[in-house]
Amino acid sequence: MDHLLKKEVMTVSNRITITLGGKPYTVITDESEAYVQALAIYADAKFLEQRSYIRSKLDAALMALITVTDEYTRANERAESAAQQIQGRLEEATKARLEASELRRELSRREKELASLRLRLERLTGTAHDYTEEDY
Repeated sequence: MDHLLKKEVMTVSNRITITLGGKPYTVITDESEAYVQALAIYADAKFLEQRSYIRSKLDAALMALITVTDEYTRANERAESAAQQIQGRLEEATKARLEASELRRELSRREKELASLRLRLERLTGTAHDYTEEDY
């Protein structure tokens, strides 16, 4: 958004007129007109909100700027916190997948060991036994 109000020569496709505080401004940008107009409407609403109890246009504009900056900062903090939570959960999920994989390998090893012990028992006792789930 920093580039929106610059008067420098830029390779952009849109010249958009917006209204802030009742005054028209031309914005040169490659953003869509709908997006820029939505920004302008929001900024103007914040300005008018401040103007309802601050007489000076400059002071109202500065307070609107502080308000929007606060909203932006808090939104970024919430987004960062959410990203960190997601990252933590992804790490937990990866760890859980690795543990599950290790447990499957351990189970397979134990099943082979059990089968080997059964075979050994059958050889030692000379009897074969059909094992069921209830034998475990």
